[in-house]
Amino acid sequence: MSVNRSKDGMMLVEDPEDTIKTMCFFQNKELDVSDYKAQYEKLKGFEKPIHKKNAHTHFYSLTLLKLLVPISGKKAKYQLSPIAKDLCRIVNDSNKSEEYQQKFSNLLLTNEDKGELFKKFLDFVSTKRNKKEIYEIFKPIPSRSMISWLSYAGLLEQKKDIIQAKKMGKTGKISLAKFEQVFIKAYHELNKSEIFGIRRIYIPIEELQFHISVETRLSKDAVYDMLTKLILKDKSEKIILHGASTKAYEDNKMDKFNYNNKDYVFLSLRSGEWKNKD
Repeated sequence: MSVNRSKDGMMLVEDPEDTIKTMCFFQNKELDVSDYKAQYEKLKGFEKPIHKKNAHTHFYSLTLLKLLVPISGKKAKYQLSPIAKDLCRIVNDSNKSEEYQQKFSNLLLTNEDKGELFKKFLDFVSTKRNKKEIYEIFKPIPSRSMISWLSYAGLLEQKKDIIQAKKMGKTGKISLAKFEQVFIKAYHELNKSEIFGIRRIYIPIEELQFHISVETRLSKDAVYDMLTKLILKDKSEKIILHGASTKAYEDNKMDKFNYNNKDYVFLSLRSGEWKNKD
């Protein structure tokens, strides 16, 4: 997919709210770029079609954030990830605006595919900066894009042309007991999340990690470290790890979880174990 993106991986989209709202139209549907393009044009009220490259940029931004995920066995077809569906469920609920913003900010902060530009930008605006100097260093389009996404996530403070990142509480630490609760909830949500209501026996560990990261703001490495501790505590009585063929790794570009010097990509729980209490 050819997209308008920076070499550092950051999405060059300046209207995150409409980008998300368009995605939410497809909560229980599969879609491709042309489907998204048509709905985006309808939402914006455009009389003329947008350029295909523009549509690809918006669509790619959502895949970069793992909000849209490819459907196995269907070329160029996508569906909303469980986290995307969760965000869509609360995006217009004024009583849950704080929860939405927290999850969305976690999504941005823990996503490793954004690239180094995003991190450099966030570090740069950790002290007060004028828009003019921001634009000079990061160029206008990337600057406006990052300001838009960070503002949408509630991570920036802006007064006229002065911008500064909000101070965030310390993250990266969570008790094993709390991690276990989040892990169980995430597993059961993903277990029932497959399109058309079909339950999955094996959950991709990378997908589980993403879900937990958005809930807790733990980095990928921190999630995998806690998962290792949980498996050791459990002594593998409940948690079952599964590998995959080399071809599956390559075809799906699946992230590997290393445990006991072996690589695994799927996880399941023994039948009847760790029921979700929520």
